[in-house]
Amino acid sequence: AVVMAEEWQTADALLHVDHLLKRSSPAKHRNRVRLFWNANNVFGFDRIDFQRLRSVALVTTVSRYMKQLMHQEGVEAVMLPNGLSPDAYLAPDRAAVNQLRRMFAGRIAITKMARWDPDKNWLGSIEIIAHMKRLGLRPLLIARGGLERHGLEVLGAMHRAGLRVAERDHHESGLRGLVQALSDTASVDVLHVTRHVDRDSRRALFRASDV
Repeated sequence: AVVMAEEWQTADALLHVDHLLKRSSPAKHRNRVRLFWNANNVFGFDRIDFQRLRSVALVTTVSRYMKQLMHQEGVEAVMLPNGLSPDAYLAPDRAAVNQLRRMFAGRIAITKMARWDPDKNWLGSIEIIAHMKRLGLRPLLIARGGLERHGLEVLGAMHRAGLRVAERDHHESGLRGLVQALSDTASVDVLHVTRHVDRDSRRALFRASDV
């Protein structure tokens, strides 16, 4: 059997489930139950005895960001990404991937697609790109944000960091439009993609990118 709990309110309950199973007769019942505790956010972390919790349950989380926060608590969590539909696992278009890789040749291609939100750590990403440029690593950031106001701050940070930014809007949809939009990258550090990127195009772009 599998018992999965989530959020801080359930941590003590899960510890109690472990206690009851160990007291059960026969005691081997405990070995037949796998306990999971999932961290979806940081609310109530100060109320959780993580060392006890990790001794009885496999601690999981929903993102790399949350995984890092858990690491600060001394917990090595397993990331279980959420929100992926089955088509996220389909193989990308091989010809498009090869074409994009030829276009990115000699660069470290880094793609980031997320809302313009402070929680998405865009400013930290910009610092990394700027530092890589100073090291002579020739990074190329393909950035696709949203409509949030924080985007203005992020774009401003790009310019203050001395990064050369170009906006790209592909009028033709699909993979062909994306390839056209991402052409001619030699003179820029950041390609700010201003139009929606469909799933097939995202799949090819992620595979063609280094990061």
